[in-house]
Amino acid sequence: MFPRVLWLFLSLFFGSIVSLALLVVWWLYGWVIGDEICPHSFQQRRFEYWQPMFFSKGVWKTESQRDAFPIALGLTGAMPTQIHQRWDLVRDNYTSSLSRDLEARFLAELLDRRSESGEFYWVEWSAANVEQAKRFWPLVSRLAVDRFYVIQPDLFLLISIAPPELPAAELEILLTRLIQRQLAELRQEAVAAGLDADVRRLDQALLDYSLPTAE
Repeated sequence: MFPRVLWLFLSLFFGSIVSLALLVVWWLYGWVIGDEICPHSFQQRRFEYWQPMFFSKGVWKTESQRDAFPIALGLTGAMPTQIHQRWDLVRDNYTSSLSRDLEARFLAELLDRRSESGEFYWVEWSAANVEQAKRFWPLVSRLAVDRFYVIQPDLFLLISIAPPELPAAELEILLTRLIQRQLAELRQEAVAAGLDADVRRLDQALLDYSLPTAE
C-alpha cells in the first residue's frame, strides 16, 4: 500500500513540475520583442507584446520611441518633410534574420552609426554638407517608403566617398544613376526567378526614379 501511495505522490509531484515548466515556456514563448523604423520620419521604436500559442491577437503591447536621430537631423535643415507615417520591421525574436521582411534593418543600422565623438555619423555629415544632404535624405526616405531598403547601403557608400566640393545637383544625378543600376539588377533577378509582380513593380520604379535635370 505504501509504495503505491508513494508512487502516486511522486507522479503527482513530477507531473506538477512538468506542467509548471510547460506553462512557463508557453508564457515566455508568447512574448514578442522587436524594433521598427518609420521610413517617412526615420524614427525608431522598440515594441513588446504577448501573443502565445492559440491567441489570434497580441495583448499588453508597449512601445518606446526613439527620436534622437530625426531631431538631430532636423537641426541641420536637411530632414525631409513627411506627413505620413508607417512602421517597418527591423528585427524581432521570431523572424529569421534572412527574411526579406527585415530589410528595413539596412537603414536602421546605417542611421545608428556613430562617429568617434559618439554623435550620429550621418548627422555630422549632413551638418557639414547641408546642400548635398538636402538632395540625399529625400532619396533615402523615398527608397524606404518604396521598400527598396536593399539599395540604401550602396547609396550611403557613394556619398561617403563623394568629394565635399561636388555640387549638390551633380551628386543627386550620381545617386539617381546608382539607384537605376541597382533597380535594373533587381529586375534581372526577378525575371530570372519568374517573379512577374516584382518585375512590374521594378519597371514602374525605373520610370519613377528618373534622372533629375542638371542645374
